[in-house]
Amino acid sequence: MDKYLYKLHIKGIQHIGIPTQKYQETLDLYRSLGFDIINQENYQGHRVAFLRIHNVMLEVYESETTADATDSIDHIALSVEKVDQLFREMQGVYRLRSTEVEQLPYWKSDIRFFKVEGPNHEVIELCEMLA
Repeated sequence: MDKYLYKLHIKGIQHIGIPTQKYQETLDLYRSLGFDIINQENYQGHRVAFLRIHNVMLEVYESETTADATDSIDHIALSVEKVDQLFREMQGVYRLRSTEVEQLPYWKSDIRFFKVEGPNHEVIELCEMLA
């Protein structure tokens, strides 16, 4: 298989995930920079907000465990198509952090995603928004 075949599935950066114990303060900061809140969810008692400015989207979510230090972005999510097929193709090729494609009730029709780990322990989420 062509090692660049995955580029057929990856469509661009979907969002950058930022865990926080200071939810409102974090939203206030990014709103002051011009980001708009475009979606808010409550998942298992934790608030989640998606903010956008131009083509940059952030996922800010409440978490009891945060690095609470410089360089504390949790993950970068790439927007993909055919997430189940991509997951199967990446097994055994990449260091998968997910044992299966997961689903969350975000947005109107849910999202499906899995995570891989990069060589610097960075987390890359491959995420498909369902229609």
